[in-house]
Order: sequence, then structure tokens, then C-alpha cells
Amino acid sequence: MLKGYENKKIYIQLSKKFNLSFDILIYIYNMVQQSYLKDEDLRRLFYKNIMIFNLMDYKEWPMLSLPASLLEDKIEEKNPNAFRSFPSLKDDIFKHRLPDNKGLEWVIKSYPTTIYNRMKTYINIMGEENYLFQKEYVEGGFITYEADNHRKLKYLNKEPFDEILLDYNNYLDWKDTGHNNAWTLYLDQYGQPSFI
Repeated sequence: MLKGYENKKIYIQLSKKFNLSFDILIYIYNMVQQSYLKDEDLRRLFYKNIMIFNLMDYKEWPMLSLPASLLEDKIEEKNPNAFRSFPSLKDDIFKHRLPDNKGLEWVIKSYPTTIYNRMKTYINIMGEENYLFQKEYVEGGFITYEADNHRKLKYLNKEPFDEILLDYNNYLDWKDTGHNNAWTLYLDQYGQPSFI
């Protein structure tokens, strides 16, 4: 059964147990759903603000401080009347700092950081054909085939990024030549790379 149907089933059981009218049941259900959606929107906004703080160089705006905003949000949970000197992460604090109708996607594209470039490189490597292989030993030799995603992820997580980038750029330089096989990598079961 789907989660929504399970919740509705629970509300119907409660209404039967306590002899509540169907109108009251619908009212309670709608209030709980609205509360859930409001919490979900606050959570999305909070993480959007955190990501924008990390992607944009917020140090150029002295009125914004990620640590101070986090601290004041924590203080405000205990004392709602506390004075705030920094904006809350539960508000859309970047709304007036971004162009109209632009959101997190625009920030990611407009402020490329090392994290962004690293993730982009990882995605390109995961999708690159004829670059990462694995060997399976059989009688009299071995069979090579494209590495599975599990080994590729081990390789990307364990190897230093500068080595990954160097090997991948060398492969791309020789990709369409007759020597591209010299730059393909074989991954062992632990994700360790080796050349032929």
C-alpha cells in the first residue's frame, strides 16, 4: 500500500474508534498535511540557503554570515524573542540577490567552484566509454570488459583528484588516435587503477 493510503487508513480507524464525524476527520487530515508541507518547504529553503552560501563567495557581503546565521537560528529555537543581527536561514535571504526567476541552478552554473568542477569531472568519467575496464581471470589468460559502476565509484572515492584528472586528461588527449588504449585504466576489485 502507498504511504498516503496508509495515513488515510489510520485516520479512518481513529475516527471509528473515537466516533468522530467525517468532516472533523478531513479537517484534521488537511491540517496535518499543511503542517507537513510547511515543514518540507522550510527544510528545502534551509538547504538551498546553505548551498548558495557555499557556492557563492558570501564573504563579500559582510551582512551575511553562515556561522552567525546558524548560531542565531539555534538561539531563536530556545528564545523566540531573541534579537537577530543576521538573517535567518529559514527565510529566503538570497531572493533579492539573485536575478528574477533564477534559483539554485543558476548559482551552480554562474559560480563554478572546485566542488562543481570536480563533480562535473566525476560525472564525465562515469559516463565515458572505453576508459575504465576491469579484468576477469580465466584459464589461460583474462577477459577485459568495461568496469561496473561500483568499481568506478571506488576508484573516484579513493584516488586523489589530481591523479584522476591527470589520467583522464591524458586519455582525452589521445582518445581519437590509435594510441588511446595506452591511456585506458584497469580497475581491480578495490578500485585501484593500473595501465596495461
